[in-house]
Amino acid sequence: MKSIILNTTFIFSTLSVLFFSACTSSTQNGEIEKLKAENLELKRERAEAHTNLHELTSTINFIQANLDTIKLQEQIISTVARTDIENQPDAKDQIKNDISSIYNKLIANRRKLTKLNNQLKHNSNQNTDLKQLIERMNKQMDDKIIEIEHLRSQLERMQGKIFSLEGLVDTLNSLRKQQEAIIAYQQEEMNTVYYAYGTQKELREANVITKEGGLLGIGKARKLKDDLNKDYFTAVNKFEFKTITLKAKKIRIVTPHPADSYKIHGEKPIDSLEIIDPIKFWSNSQFLVIEIK
Repeated sequence: MKSIILNTTFIFSTLSVLFFSACTSSTQNGEIEKLKAENLELKRERAEAHTNLHELTSTINFIQANLDTIKLQEQIISTVARTDIENQPDAKDQIKNDISSIYNKLIANRRKLTKLNNQLKHNSNQNTDLKQLIERMNKQMDDKIIEIEHLRSQLERMQGKIFSLEGLVDTLNSLRKQQEAIIAYQQEEMNTVYYAYGTQKELREANVITKEGGLLGIGKARKLKDDLNKDYFTAVNKFEFKTITLKAKKIRIVTPHPADSYKIHGEKPIDSLEIIDPIKFWSNSQFLVIEIK
């Protein structure tokens, strides 16, 4: 009887140990699976955080590079705007291109920030510092866009001023050309002189000279007619016209010219007349009439 009781007690103890061991093993397995799941979640979150950090760094670097370029372009615009724009026809185009470039960079920055901000909204573990950084950058973009609009307005006013100045310059250039043409014409007229030669009969028939004064046809002075025939004359530039070839036995200079302003070459026949001082020679008359025999 005692033996049976001992056996029963042993069996019960053994079963208890086995049951307890089974329960402990099941609990441990559950804990292990839970730890594994938590580990996977941590790895996923770490990978996501790493990706977000990489994208954040890339976005910030992109924005900073654009801001550096924008700052440089703003300095260029400021420098060009302070220069003498009237003497730089391409200045307004340069400013316009720089403003467009800055505006495009700001739009690109804004898109990057919007994308990053949307990602943070869907992330339950939002980083407060990162959110504040994005807000500051958005504020900076807003300020820059306002500056760009101000620059656009300045450019429009500048273009209006340039167009007005260009119109004024065109008008002045046109007036200058007209004035130059008038001066050139007047100068040409002032420097134009006329000469003619021929026998007395030829000159009278051509309505160039007439005889006045004298007694019974003797001692009459030859002079230019008031209504002389200008078509009979040859027009020349007094500074370029130096010599007139005559080949005459005798000559008479009808028009008044200082004797020391010219030379006569040759005798019987007289070969030519040379003008040695044009200004003095033409000082009394812009016409030269020579009667030849």
